[in-house]
Amino acid sequence: MFILHTSNRSNNLLEHLNYVLDTPLSKPLATEQFLIQSQGMQRWVCQQLAEKRSVWANFDFHYPGKFFASLVDCINPENKQEALDRESLLWQFDSIIRALPIEKSEIVYQYINDNGPTDLKRYQLAKVLANLFDQYQFMRPEWFEKWHNNELNSSHSVEVWQRYLWQLLEQRNPSEVDLCRGLVWQSALDQLTKMTAEQAQELLPERLCVFGINAMSPLYMRFLKAVSQHIEVHFYLLNPAKSYWADVPTLKARLLQSHDDDSLHTISNPILSSLGQQGRDFQQLILETGDFELEIDSFTEDSATTLLAQIKNDILHNTDAPVSIEPDTSLQIHCCHSHLREVEVIRDQILECFANNAALTPRDIIVMAPDIQPYSAYIGAVFDTIPHSVADRSIVQADQPVGLFLEYLGLCQGRWELEPLLDFLENTAIYGNLGLVSTDIDIVRYWLEETRTRWGESAEHRESLGFPNFTENTWRAALDRMLMGFMQSDDSLFCMNILPFNHIEGQQGRVLGKLIDFFNLLSKSRKQLAKTYTLLQWSEILRTLSDALILSTDDFQQGHGYLTDIITQLGEFAGYHDHPVPLEVIQHWLQETADSHQSAVGFMRGQLTFCSMLPMRAIPFKVIILMGMNESEFPHADRPTAFDLMADDYRVGDKSYRNDERYQILEVILSAEEQLIIYYIGQSQHDNTKVSPSIVI
Repeated sequence: MFILHTSNRSNNLLEHLNYVLDTPLSKPLATEQFLIQSQGMQRWVCQQLAEKRSVWANFDFHYPGKFFASLVDCINPENKQEALDRESLLWQFDSIIRALPIEKSEIVYQYINDNGPTDLKRYQLAKVLANLFDQYQFMRPEWFEKWHNNELNSSHSVEVWQRYLWQLLEQRNPSEVDLCRGLVWQSALDQLTKMTAEQAQELLPERLCVFGINAMSPLYMRFLKAVSQHIEVHFYLLNPAKSYWADVPTLKARLLQSHDDDSLHTISNPILSSLGQQGRDFQQLILETGDFELEIDSFTEDSATTLLAQIKNDILHNTDAPVSIEPDTSLQIHCCHSHLREVEVIRDQILECFANNAALTPRDIIVMAPDIQPYSAYIGAVFDTIPHSVADRSIVQADQPVGLFLEYLGLCQGRWELEPLLDFLENTAIYGNLGLVSTDIDIVRYWLEETRTRWGESAEHRESLGFPNFTENTWRAALDRMLMGFMQSDDSLFCMNILPFNHIEGQQGRVLGKLIDFFNLLSKSRKQLAKTYTLLQWSEILRTLSDALILSTDDFQQGHGYLTDIITQLGEFAGYHDHPVPLEVIQHWLQETADSHQSAVGFMRGQLTFCSMLPMRAIPFKVIILMGMNESEFPHADRPTAFDLMADDYRVGDKSYRNDERYQILEVILSAEEQLIIYYIGQSQHDNTKVSPSIVI
């Protein structure tokens, strides 16, 4: 049974969910299964259900892609096709491009051999191709059948060499690439549809609830429809308008219409027209995909007499009525001069909200930005006296060992400048692993400053970077002076052409020894990492280096575990790529892999929450604050590559970052219960010239 629940308020949808959960599953120990879109939505649903039901346990939340992938693996366990995963494709394409004949792809050859590092450019191209082919498999699976038969789908010139790449993949993996993953999923979907109730019972949960998802690919929707033939599937959809609005023309379409066209005068809400493209496409997809046995709605007007309430009611009824309410504090737009100034003004605004509303608590306020990373340092400084948490950060920022290790790889291949290396050494995970304490680092800093250490490991290191061969002011020269000074007390005479630095004595010799250990590790790493290795060799080298570099105590155990998992994952791709690659490529892969993993901490912990917009979309708060609504930062433009075949073949359900981010603003408007406050950089901090805000403002 497929049941659709719709409302313009997430709280209403949650009441629907709570009512559905009142009907227990047939087995007391059965687990409730959910599909969600983000960690933030998962946390909110859990907290709300715990408050409503007193006890909330025995549940599992899944992302749609992983849930359906595991279902396909259960239906077709012999056809997992790991070679066609995005990461596997990345390294296979990197390997294939190395031996690609010029006549088969002159465009690729020109790009790879243009100015710049060849290895890195090849890796970046392979990554773009891996992402493209991953999308093709699920959005255009029929293309691969023609490519397999040496046919083309269009007259596009770039399709010829993309077809050739796919044929090379088939040759590399003859047992796995007979069909693309999308066709394998379609085959599993057909089997699922034909299953008996007894067969499906072994694979599927008794009930599945889809909550907080505003867009799905056509293939996912067909899977949901097939699953609903065997179990209850409840789809909870946040719908901004009460009446059918999928046929509302976009603002661009209305402007392009002739003035004599009667449809131009069709009443429609301008916010729905300009921001609702993704919602319209999803409504159309829902209608095309399947029939719902039951549709339940609970649309509610906002009873408040505020400007924000009128805007939400106009969206609800899809009307374009003139504003009849004087502007008030329910909707505010502020322009500032910089990111720092935005955070400072937000702090004052939040304090004013608390002063004006005694019932308001920190958990009732959310501060979101298109990307929270640039604001993290400012938030920590400005809100140091206010309990807060910064969520949705990559593990590079949230888990210290991962970021430190990536920083170390860059430092040891750089100029060895004094301040960056000392700043790195001052991290607890680093000096603790050397057996030092914080006061020892102050001593080390004094020694290095007094010996006038500036940059470079040695004279040879400087020469390798293209500078004159001289040893003065290098780390090697400083350590030689320290060792000579520790061995003799007279610092007025040169000994073996070394001027002793005799400010080190007694127990300080232990600190000097640890500093030399750190220097030797840096020196060994610089020489070792300058060579090229296979992926398996890189995995072993980096694992050994991370263990020698970073302290793995209880405080850093989780971050060190993340780092070990990422490095181990690199070695698992050795079967798809056996060519040696330089450190530069490995650094990019490590950085991108770490950035793709978001930290699970910081979401809705009873404090003031700062986060990116995606994980907290559609979650209601009394006060929602948006910052960074700048013209160049939001919404992001869709910039398909010149060889993206889907760009010229748009279909309903295709992913559009721009439409998705515009729809986020529409959901934010619906989710703001009392106040919506928006910030953007409106003046240059250099000359005070006016800067335009985001188009959504």
